[in-house]
Amino acid sequence: MNRSRLDDVDHELNIMDEAPDTWICTLPIRREILLLRPLRADDTPALATFFASLSPQTLYQRYFLPLPAMSPQHITDEIQRLNRLAMAGVVLLGRLIDHGSVVVLVEIARLDSDRSTAEIAMTVADAHQRQGIGRQMRAILPAVLAHHSIARVQAAALAENRAIMKLFGSAGATTSLGHGIVTFQIG
Repeated sequence: MNRSRLDDVDHELNIMDEAPDTWICTLPIRREILLLRPLRADDTPALATFFASLSPQTLYQRYFLPLPAMSPQHITDEIQRLNRLAMAGVVLLGRLIDHGSVVVLVEIARLDSDRSTAEIAMTVADAHQRQGIGRQMRAILPAVLAHHSIARVQAAALAENRAIMKLFGSAGATTSLGHGIVTFQIG
């Protein structure tokens, strides 16, 4: 199996102890640089553009619903949900430095029943899928989780989503299958 140059990249996560919500990570993505940071209130327009650009297939794989597109109200509701989650959990936004467009959104929500466990969801913009962004996110995830005192993560995906199956499977996740949904647990 060929290893891409992305597999050999050292990831540096710059965490500011005095301001834990300001850490930044830069990652090389092909010939561009991705800036990964926590969600901010001023990200609303970029998020709206990101959600409006997602294909029906990407929406289906993320939300498990057949959506031809996200309606303006659905986009508004999703941004409000993300802003609430950012107050209690972790929402990471990845933007290309050159364009400023959002290419990845990572949500980490602690479980009410076990605060050391979180559910994770990741959405990559259609134009940037299959470029190693998921592998990059998986590589920095341990540092993000440790920073937030999260010991375990779980995720759910459609069984037909081969990319996420490969991504979490290669991370040593345990899996269970039910009703076409695969649940992954790491940690």
